Amino acid sequence: MTTPQAEPLLQAYAQGQRAFHGRNMSDIELPGADLSGADFTGAVAERADFTNANLAQAIFKEADLEGADLAGANLSDADFTGANLTKATFSGANLTGAILREATLAGADLAGAQLENADLTLTILEGTDLDRADLRDASLRAADLSDATLQGADLADANLADATRAPDDLAQAFGIDENVRDTNAQPGGPA
Repeated sequence: MTTPQAEPLLQAYAQGQRAFHGRNMSDIELPGADLSGADFTGAVAERADFTNANLAQAIFKEADLEGADLAGANLSDADFTGANLTKATFSGANLTGAILREATLAGADLAGAQLENADLTLTILEGTDLDRADLRDASLRAADLSDATLQGADLADANLADATRAPDDLAQAFGIDENVRDTNAQPGGPA
């Protein structure tokens, strides 16, 4: 089900428009929509419903998606640089190769999300649910993982250099080098 404000956007997209910079899409409902390659730079999409949408290669730079629902969405190779994704839901979403550099995902739900080869450098993941997330080969360089849950997360070959986390944060994750788990984790400071 789409909201009335969704129709003009879907129509414009169908006619070939891809740039939707700064658009107000708060509370919009676009479940299952195909908006791959669309550019939503600076858009405001608080509480938007993008469940199961195809947003592969979409651009959300500096966008505000606080509380948005992107569960099950295809976000492969999407760009969320500097976006506000606070309390957004990405459970089961495909974020393979996505760029989330310097984004804020505090309190977000990424349980079971595919984040293989994703760039989460300098990302705020404080209190984020990363349980069962696939973070293989992801860059979490200098990311803030304070109070994030990582039970069953796969961190094989992930870059955790300078990430902030408590010593026990990685206890339930797997696929990480024991040296990273033991020597780089320091309470309250950079890892």
